[in-house]
Amino acid sequence: MGRRPLTATIAAAALVGALTVALPGLVGGAAEAATPTGPTDASKVPHYFGPWPNWALSQLTTPTATVEITGTGTGATASANVDPLTGGIATIDVTNAGSGYANGTTVTIGGGDPGNAATATATVTTSGSVTGYTVGAAGSGYRSFDVALAGGAGTGATAQGSGGVDPTVTITDGGANYVMPTVEFDMPDLPNGVQAKGHVPMMANGDPVDGMDANGTITQVVVDVPGSGYLTAPGIAVHNGTLADPLAGATLATATTTLHLTAIDPVDFGSGYTSAPDVTVADGDQTGTPGSGATATSATDIGAVTAITVDTPGSGYLAVGIRKFQDALPVTCSPAAPGGCPTVASGEKFIPLGVPAAKTYSGEEADEYVIGLVQYRTKFHTDIDPTLVRGYVQIETPDNAAVSQHVALTNELLDGTKVPVLDKTGQPVFGVTAPQWLGPFIGATKNRPTRIVFHNYLPTGAKGDLFLPVDSTMMGSGMGPMDMGTPLVDDGTVMDGVRNPDCTQEPKDAAHCFTDNRAELHLHGGTTPWISDGTPHQWITPAGENAAWPEGVAVSDVPDMVDPADNSVVCDKADDGCQTFYYTNQQSARLMFYHDHSWGITRLNVYAGEAAGYVITDETEQALVNSGTIPGANDTLPLVVQDRTFTPDAAQLALQDPTWDESRWGTKGSFWYHHVYMPAQNPGDPSGMSAYGRWMYGPWFWPPASGTKYGPIKNPYYTPDCKLDDPGTWTYDTDPFCEPELIPGTPNISAGMEQFNDTPIVNGVAYPTVTLQPKSYRMRILNAANDRFFNLQWYTADPTQGDGTTEVKLNAAELAAAQTDPNVSPTPADANNNAAGPDWVQIG
Repeated sequence: MGRRPLTATIAAAALVGALTVALPGLVGGAAEAATPTGPTDASKVPHYFGPWPNWALSQLTTPTATVEITGTGTGATASANVDPLTGGIATIDVTNAGSGYANGTTVTIGGGDPGNAATATATVTTSGSVTGYTVGAAGSGYRSFDVALAGGAGTGATAQGSGGVDPTVTITDGGANYVMPTVEFDMPDLPNGVQAKGHVPMMANGDPVDGMDANGTITQVVVDVPGSGYLTAPGIAVHNGTLADPLAGATLATATTTLHLTAIDPVDFGSGYTSAPDVTVADGDQTGTPGSGATATSATDIGAVTAITVDTPGSGYLAVGIRKFQDALPVTCSPAAPGGCPTVASGEKFIPLGVPAAKTYSGEEADEYVIGLVQYRTKFHTDIDPTLVRGYVQIETPDNAAVSQHVALTNELLDGTKVPVLDKTGQPVFGVTAPQWLGPFIGATKNRPTRIVFHNYLPTGAKGDLFLPVDSTMMGSGMGPMDMGTPLVDDGTVMDGVRNPDCTQEPKDAAHCFTDNRAELHLHGGTTPWISDGTPHQWITPAGENAAWPEGVAVSDVPDMVDPADNSVVCDKADDGCQTFYYTNQQSARLMFYHDHSWGITRLNVYAGEAAGYVITDETEQALVNSGTIPGANDTLPLVVQDRTFTPDAAQLALQDPTWDESRWGTKGSFWYHHVYMPAQNPGDPSGMSAYGRWMYGPWFWPPASGTKYGPIKNPYYTPDCKLDDPGTWTYDTDPFCEPELIPGTPNISAGMEQFNDTPIVNGVAYPTVTLQPKSYRMRILNAANDRFFNLQWYTADPTQGDGTTEVKLNAAELAAAQTDPNVSPTPADANNNAAGPDWVQIG
């Protein structure tokens, strides 16, 4: 590797000693790109309990149709149902009939192809029912409500009124000897009502008056929450103590309540109305002084839109998600073979085989490859925008120039700018092919070594920052070894240095932070000497990177790699950003892969694309091929299975992951990676758990994790007025309804645990398809996902399926039962549950 004056080398001993005291962040530093503008900056400070999952899904297939109803009336709304196959409008459902419309009402359907818009016709009623009521004045003093309707020419409509408790509670007997009075109202009559709440005022508790005199007699009750849903005035009890824990010695007070009108609900809708009937509200209990003052109006569905008929379905009313089986499976090709590999101009995806150069070092011949790491864009599916990735490419050398496509290499930046890749002399660097996902695929032979010259050609400086969220509190992702003992600014808020470490900011401080453009090679599953194993501390940075730590402390080149042509050292001091590797291949035939292994960012570099195939063959395997026992190379399909999530469009992203930073991590089509630690627990929920939770949080686990340095902190979104038992106060109309007082003390940009992605990719294409001949093939399958395991299954489409779909043939009796019973799940007919699989598949 190229050597630079290196603080990391003189700090090696300090690094080893600092591993156990790594702290997430630095003191000071300017608040830059990742720091919130304030504690409730919703673009930077996550909501840890919902109503957003902070977990994006790849672009979904969603309907785009909008329905607008215009005419003489008001209030009518409708929604369209889109045919998933044609993208046309199948049906339209009226969601609110409105009123006052006449024949000729216009229905406009938007969101489709401009040249093929759907059309529809509205059906409007000329007479109808009473559909609802609006309270004008609430009135007061009611003990119950008697709602009467008159006029409108129709018949049969009836309604009931309900209300809340008036502010004045009449004390009929104040009782005596109260010590700690508590107030309890009866439950409301309607199931969706809210119970009234009140208290006896005490100046000692901050009230302006005392509602209890020196004899313990109750003189006043304050209504705090009037409640709703009461058909009759509720009873009220003034307890001494509480109902569950009463105090003895008091003579209990008695009191009465009255109501004010809050709602009128239909009981019978009636029919034949040609205009809205008048509404009068009287007190249902005429003894004493009746309530008064309540007024209301009625609404009818005269001129209501009762149905909408689709005349022409149109097209284009679906936002395309990721359709299955649209793109061909990329297969391997050899640049050295007749016909070579596809060119950039063809637009085809492929996996180039590495072209070996036979080189002799220390009297031993080996296959040598020169491989570079660059940043480029590629398409994983017809429906997915091009994705920025990092990946390997075989470098053109005099040994392979005759078969090279002579592709001038560039680094593409997040903004689409392309920067030429230059060598140590400032000359352009060329690839044997264009960079391709999972390439170059290296073929090796047992006991014949492979030697690799690796160049890190990634961008430098801020342009070399990863386009994925980096949790800089993880060792190797943030501060360098000399700063690990630096104390933090810990204010226990989402704005402090613990939650916003300096090395998370953009751009990073290269004097204190490890850079994101570190890389190396690790042969996964290889029998490799340690100097070439690609251990976490054997990373290098690109030539010209101005970093305090340009390479890992364990970097060691292959000692005998002296170019036999001119006796120069391969990756000498002048060849910065260069590294050599030696693989013994002292193993039996197998499919593996090589990938990055840099300290602190292995998961992110591999996710970004730093992985490629590696296969070893041996005499035993060749004998099986020669005997016809297994297919040969021409009939072998390597299937490298991975999974990814792709960033959706801005509208979908706002509903799923509102703190995703598009300026740093990319827009639609970019790789998505989690960055919020979503705790499984919610201490503010009665269940103790969070509906949006993913991972256990130590301080809230049982038994709680001990010794947590940075525990839970105050939730900036907490509002004390939000009560779970009072829907009228809810912050959200779904989980968590109310924000709890505390949130995890994790950084705003934080790593979680595993990431199971929603889109499988095989050989670099999502849901690929391949057409094969009716003969034997060998499929060599490798799971190269970061976390996911795969359950592979084989299905044959059955066009004769009885219910009209095209799928595997199902058990007929179970299929019939499933039509009416949702608990029945049909199983495939003639299913073979033998682990060996059907006799035409050989596994081994």
